[in-house]
Amino acid sequence: MMNKFTGFFCFSLLAIASVPQPSPAQPAPLPAVDSPFLPSVEQSQPSMAFLSRQRAYRYTTPIHLWPGRSVIIDFRTDEAISFIQLSDLSQIVFQTNAPLETGQAKVVVLRLIDPLVFEGLTTASVPTLTVITTDPEGALRTYLFNLYARVGLPDTADVNGVAIVASPDQVEAERVALLRREAGLSLPTPQARTVVTRLGHATATDIERGLELAIAKGYTAVNDPVVFQVRELVAQTRNGADIRSEIKRLNLRLAVITELGQLGLKQQLLPLPTPERSHGDTPAELSQTETNLTNWLSDLTDWEVD
Repeated sequence: MMNKFTGFFCFSLLAIASVPQPSPAQPAPLPAVDSPFLPSVEQSQPSMAFLSRQRAYRYTTPIHLWPGRSVIIDFRTDEAISFIQLSDLSQIVFQTNAPLETGQAKVVVLRLIDPLVFEGLTTASVPTLTVITTDPEGALRTYLFNLYARVGLPDTADVNGVAIVASPDQVEAERVALLRREAGLSLPTPQARTVVTRLGHATATDIERGLELAIAKGYTAVNDPVVFQVRELVAQTRNGADIRSEIKRLNLRLAVITELGQLGLKQQLLPLPTPERSHGDTPAELSQTETNLTNWLSDLTDWEVD
């Protein structure tokens, strides 16, 4: 009897689906004046974390679930979900926004349930979810997710899932508010103590983080004079100095500091492994930020403030 029930329950989990949904709209800029009935943007909880397809494909993505709440995995790409496997059916259930066989499934919705006991079924403190997608050309991609059961309620720094998008540029376009919230920068930082990057205002902490990442990746040597100059810039800025005046005084190049800040902001949102690399290596897949930084740190002559 238990075996029949187990089989029926597992089949039911895989068969759950709702009415197909239209393709999600592309993100638009927030209005200058939002609804007075909603929290301000600075106090609002982010809906999702945005993740590039390349990163989600290469690394296991953590997903946090809270009792009584739904968490989603949203594929905002040209892929459709064609297969799902949940390693532990005793504490988590899932749905998709459309039946898998229709080729229209783009969203997985996950929920915690009270633990069930199935004869012969093993459990895990951190179950895994395997999702295989198919793109219009028939290419398959396999994504892995670690599922963490949480207690209580999420706070405003937590998200309700992940949105997987086609390119890192889309991630960078969506991550500014989340970055500032995670860094505790809900209020604007005085411009005299920040530099403006494509990812938003970078503080001394962002510049310092970018410098450490540049050293770890081999873009510059730890004993290079520019490293000491940047560290002095960070220290003076934290003590209240005007960052542009300090850049000029230290004979640094504003473009380099901007790239370091941008690299630090990027690392804050999506931390990446930082293996050592020699200066002679030329990876095929460097981001534009990293390429610019590598070039500028390789040629430290004739630096002038922009």
